[in-house]
Amino acid sequence: MPQRLTRVLVRGLAADAGQRFASMEELARALERARTPRRTGLWAGLVGAVVVAIGYGYFVANQPEAHAARCLDGEQRIAGVWNAGRAAAIERSMVATGLAYARTTGPLVQAQLGRYAQAWREAHATVCNATYVDQTQPRPLLDARLDCLDEHLTDLRTAVGIFADADAGVAEYAVQAASDLRPPNRCTAAAMRESAMIGSEAAVREVSEELSRVRVENDAGRHSRARELAGAALAQADAAGDASLRAEALLQLGFAELADEALSAAVTSLIAAYELADEAGLDGVRAAAATRLIRAVGVLPSHDAEGMMWSRIAHAVIRRLGSPPELVVEFHANLAGLHFRFARYVEALAELDRAVALDSDATSYRVAAYRADLGDVHLRRRHEALAQIEYEAAIEQGAISLGPEHPALARPISYRGWTQLKQGRLAAAEMDFRRSVSIVEAAFGPEDARLASHLNGLATVDLYEGDYAAAGKIYERIRRLVARSKGPDHLDYIRASTNLAEVELRSGDLARRSSSAIRC
Repeated sequence: MPQRLTRVLVRGLAADAGQRFASMEELARALERARTPRRTGLWAGLVGAVVVAIGYGYFVANQPEAHAARCLDGEQRIAGVWNAGRAAAIERSMVATGLAYARTTGPLVQAQLGRYAQAWREAHATVCNATYVDQTQPRPLLDARLDCLDEHLTDLRTAVGIFADADAGVAEYAVQAASDLRPPNRCTAAAMRESAMIGSEAAVREVSEELSRVRVENDAGRHSRARELAGAALAQADAAGDASLRAEALLQLGFAELADEALSAAVTSLIAAYELADEAGLDGVRAAAATRLIRAVGVLPSHDAEGMMWSRIAHAVIRRLGSPPELVVEFHANLAGLHFRFARYVEALAELDRAVALDSDATSYRVAAYRADLGDVHLRRRHEALAQIEYEAAIEQGAISLGPEHPALARPISYRGWTQLKQGRLAAAEMDFRRSVSIVEAAFGPEDARLASHLNGLATVDLYEGDYAAAGKIYERIRRLVARSKGPDHLDYIRASTNLAEVELRSGDLARRSSSAIRC
């Protein structure tokens, strides 16, 4: 390198601020003087590279120490959360559950978290470069975006901690929770300008990080823990007097209550979140609450008019937000559930097709679930061949995203069995029912009530084949499982008793049939 250029570089990188150039303009002039008329193209490229190199160091050195440190230690921070040791700990934890599908779950979770860590690195570099290299971002906005990335680092840290100490419940939802972590690239300048994070106080940032833990705990299947943390975050938001945080805390509390099957409490929390967000002009919370209320108000308790009302509200707010993909997909899936509940099958099919087409990951567990739902609609319409196609797609995609022995695959396998049964293929139907029973037994044990629907398929095959003794034993087993977990007044118990009475009628055991019918 020519000495005249070396002198400029040395001065620009001097440790003593008094020895450096007073401004970037002075630095640029010095670089211009160091040029020679010859080899202009080479010099132009070299000078451009030097300006970037010195500019980054110059601006970092001349910002307050806290700002500079947060940008310079990004790699160290992400390495402290996700590294080879943490990945190995997750692998050991999953295997230690002893579940049949856990050996597949560990690598799938590792891959998801590895991709997430890389996305965080890239987002961190983009945020810092906007201030220190491109000089297009003021420091308050830099702080807000770094605070947002801190939340996402908390998401990752929480997920790693949960997965590294997994039990059977966590292992069941681990892949889904890892894939549902909020993407770091959502910490855009536009998003921060619309939020309350610019210039936020430490108390506000603390509540925001606590809410990130709530999201991950809930996605990982620890719904009671998520409710507890959300309640604490709500109290902190009240103490901080921040309406946006209170609305977000109510939203996350409602999500956790809904997942924990506390339907009435969930509806109360979600409506409160919507109303508070409406007052504060928080369209993101409004859209999320309204979208989830389609299910909480319309689908689960079967209130069609109320569910459609929330769908119209959600649709309007989502459009105003610019139609963020994750909300749009959930909106279509929830609206499909409402249409299905009230036998509007053509509309349900259209909404599910939209959800499948819009999901960004065509092989995700979500798409597998939507394909299974499509199969349910076709089966209800008595289009068994179409239903079988969708169930097979759901099984294939579920095996890729969750592993071939994951309990989520039991449902589409069992329902494919029903399509086989209705088409007269008894042997194929029996194979599907036996496989679904095997998957559920391996995941939850032979005495779990979730076996009931899968065992019912097996008993029905026996009934079709005239093996009444075998069918009767299975229906007796179903009644025992349901009575133990849900009680003898539950609808599943009544159905099993009705089926048992049918078996006794066909076998000619009229005395036992009378007893079963009375119990019904």
